[in-house]
Formats: sequence, C-alpha cells, structure tokens
Amino acid sequence: MTTLMVGAVLTLAPESANAGRDGRVARNHFARGIKALDTGDTLAASVAFAKAAKEAPDWGLAHLQWGIAAQLYEPESADVIIALERAVELDPENARANYHLARAYERTGRHQE
Repeated sequence: MTTLMVGAVLTLAPESANAGRDGRVARNHFARGIKALDTGDTLAASVAFAKAAKEAPDWGLAHLQWGIAAQLYEPESADVIIALERAVELDPENARANYHLARAYERTGRHQE
C-alpha cells in the first residue's frame, strides 16, 4: 500500500505548502517521495517526505507520508513516532494517521498510548 495518486495528493497541500518558494520546495520533495515509494526505495522516500515536512511544518500529509515511509524502511525508528504524532496533532480525525501511529506504538511497546 505504498502507491498514491500524486495529482490528487498534491492538491491537498495546505496554504503553507502552496505559497512561495517554500511551498514549491515542499511539493517537490513530496513528489520525490512518491516516486521513491513507487520504485520501492523507502529510504529515499523517507528522506524526501522528511524534507517536505520540514519545509511545510503544518502540512499533515507530508508528516503522515514521512511516518509511513520511515515505518517501511526502519519500523522501530524514532522518526516514525515523531512524524506520525505530528500528523495526528495536525489532523486528529485522520484515521490513516491514527492507525499508523497505533501500529508504531504497538511495535515499540508503547501500547498504553
């Protein structure tokens, strides 16, 4: 479940990811992450999504995709929890973000959270 519809996903970028140079940079990193996932390069995807999240810190989808890619590359990485907690913080009703965060907590023995 690593393939996403790039066109549809990129239109979901918040205003902070749509404005000016930083928005373009964030979207470019995000697109690189999608391409990397499509080729199975989870490390490159994780790095690209992390860069997108850094450029657009309020873009929940960038954090979600970073967490998912990091989880695929290194399931017990601290980056997984960091990215997914931020994704849930930005969009508490996002079922996919909550699901992946719960799985990450379970995998790292943090069941009670």
